[in-house]
Amino acid sequence: MVPDIATAANASLERVTGLESTTDRSASIVAPLLAGLLISAIGSAQALLLDAVSFAVCAVLIAVWAPRPQARDEEIEEGGYLRQLHSIWRFLSRDRLLLPVALMITVTNLLDMAFSAVLLPVWIRDNGYGPAEIGLIFGAFGVTATIGALLAAAIGDRLPRRATYLIAFVICGAPRFVVLALGAPIWVVVAVSAVGGLGAGFINPILSSVFIERVPRPMLGRVGSLFESMAWAGIPLGGVLAGAAIAGIGLVPALAVAGGAYFLATTLPALRGRASDWGGRGHRVTPGVSANVAAGPPPRPEAPAG
Repeated sequence: MVPDIATAANASLERVTGLESTTDRSASIVAPLLAGLLISAIGSAQALLLDAVSFAVCAVLIAVWAPRPQARDEEIEEGGYLRQLHSIWRFLSRDRLLLPVALMITVTNLLDMAFSAVLLPVWIRDNGYGPAEIGLIFGAFGVTATIGALLAAAIGDRLPRRATYLIAFVICGAPRFVVLALGAPIWVVVAVSAVGGLGAGFINPILSSVFIERVPRPMLGRVGSLFESMAWAGIPLGGVLAGAAIAGIGLVPALAVAGGAYFLATTLPALRGRASDWGGRGHRVTPGVSANVAAGPPPRPEAPAG
């Protein structure tokens, strides 16, 4: 729905995706507090019922307020499920930017799960800390990530996407692992998490904007589904691999390896192709048209630049 909203509002993709990311991150902070207050006030069963009603309210709001989809200029390849899936994969695999980004997200989601589920809790335990410190670390990251997403909505369309992507991931990625590997004091870990969250807030708006521009509108939902399934594929393995790594080589080496892998995974996609492949600088969505539709067939992958 983002392209149609951007078109209806005459807004840049960064503005819309930044606001979307802001509401998502804000909700993740507010929701646990609100749930606790509701359960205390009206009981768990009533809180669940109210939660269900909220979905119905959202459905009504979407039906009333959401802009109608623009006319589609292309037909999606017909055929069975496997044939259509192959068509979507063929498009994604030929794009010089989207496939590296999808693989990058697969790796970083795996490492993020390894960090949050195993590496950080083990470090907390081994250094004599407890749940309060974990909550402080994640809370600092969540609050500043919300601020970062709000900044992305405000100024993201004036920033070069590739450079912003690189800076954001350098800030929010590997440093979280490095400070733990170095045995830094807890206040340093919290500070690094807070700074990292600020960078993380810019990432989803940038990647969402790039994705929407590069995928033809008729294929947007299906390519997005495949893209998302790849992004989530590594998450179930994160905790398992982290546990095996700690058992095999120890916590500090596991943190160092994970940090190095995070840095490589997030840097390599930015080295492919040209800065112009990332688009940006106030792009407005043309109804029914994406960057690839306007420019012809998607480009084939090329060797890393430089």
